[in-house]
Amino acid sequence: LNYDASLSGNSITVAKPMDMQWVAYQYMIGNDMIQTLNITTDLDYLNAHADPIGTDETIFTGTLDGGGHTISNVKIEGSSDMALFGVANDITITNLTIRAAVLAAAASGNINVNNVDVSGTVTASSYYAGGLIGSISSNAGETVKFTDCKTSINLTSNYNVGALWGTSEGSQAVFTLKNC
Repeated sequence: LNYDASLSGNSITVAKPMDMQWVAYQYMIGNDMIQTLNITTDLDYLNAHADPIGTDETIFTGTLDGGGHTISNVKIEGSSDMALFGVANDITITNLTIRAAVLAAAASGNINVNNVDVSGTVTASSYYAGGLIGSISSNAGETVKFTDCKTSINLTSNYNVGALWGTSEGSQAVFTLKNC
């Protein structure tokens, strides 16, 4: 894949949908070097397919700062992990609006979602579905925070669904919801 994003160490500046695709591709081939994504403009996928960032084999750990921008018209299809982030651990997502997609399919560890607005339609025939995250798995000593988040999403699933997250597993994690 060709891209022309600014890459500095483990951080990438995202200025177009292809930059996000390049990061997803890196995770698909087992390269987890990128841990910080900074979006610098609105990203309109024009209903094009996007692969999720992070897999069961190469989990995304890091930060996405949306910079107050919008990701729109993205189509994520497949049999599992259908979200911008497929599988993530210890993530921080801030200042982002998403139209027609879900933020993360599965997330674990410490999770911090701040100032995120998601809308659209999600159909998950055989998986959990959530407006922000499908499945959360966090344990004692870990925190899950949702601050200033909004969802306006139509969810359909044969399993658990929820406006913010579909299901949570683990024990004794601290969940905090503020202004959501």
